[in-house]
Amino acid sequence: MYLRFMLKGWNKMSKRILVIGDTHVGDIHSIMPPNVKLYSEENGTQTTVQQNDIQKFFYSKWLEMCNEGHFDAVICLGDMCDGSNYKDNGRESWTTDLDVQTDVAAELLNMIDADKFFNVYGSPYHNGKDYMCDKTVMDKVDGNFNVTQTLNIEDLRFYCKHTVGVSKRLNTRGSSFGGDIVNMIADEESFGKIDVQLRGHAHYFYYQEIDGVLGMVAPCWKSRDSFLKRGDSIVNDCGYIIFNVEDDNYSFEKHLFRVPQKIAFRGTTV
Repeated sequence: MYLRFMLKGWNKMSKRILVIGDTHVGDIHSIMPPNVKLYSEENGTQTTVQQNDIQKFFYSKWLEMCNEGHFDAVICLGDMCDGSNYKDNGRESWTTDLDVQTDVAAELLNMIDADKFFNVYGSPYHNGKDYMCDKTVMDKVDGNFNVTQTLNIEDLRFYCKHTVGVSKRLNTRGSSFGGDIVNMIADEESFGKIDVQLRGHAHYFYYQEIDGVLGMVAPCWKSRDSFLKRGDSIVNDCGYIIFNVEDDNYSFEKHLFRVPQKIAFRGTTV
């Protein structure tokens, strides 16, 4: 799905920004290149991990995104890797090797034609206890990492952070995030004027505007895992966002997709 929203006026394009949400490299339900070689130091053997059907679909969408052209910057919103997945004992990981995960995430980012890369700190349980995946990925692409990012893009200020209050109900998704926006507006003396607030974490796409401030939760690159399957009937929003910024004007394009039913919800013939 492709839609363009015209907000705060629009002139010619000056800065083109790509926004990417949670990629969770290492999970069997997430983006992965066609094959990855794994080496065992214990016995000196090598195995090759191939894409499953979900990953083939994601990779085709990643190639479409890479064909969008040049970007002045890529903003990543944390959870680039799935980490050790200790909450699920690594059961749904094609690898829990954090060096491999960060190498593959960096490889995917390097496919994008971009001048700069930025990332924020994701969920602690998707980083290693002594190994910060989100920072390591940025180190490998010569990018910029911080716990949160405040980016001056033309005459606008973008505040980027991973966590956001998550709601399973469509009608209450703005409640927690709206509170964040209002709090930062109320305390402008501390935060400065923020024009756009970006979040990841929730694995759904949502946006709202309060008093001229845009708040947006970016889509992800992961399909339903066992955590979602055990819970409510929620399907992840997948995709990416492109911002076009000139002076104090911006527009954004949302590129959203869902993993097809024939891949994500295959039934079993009885």
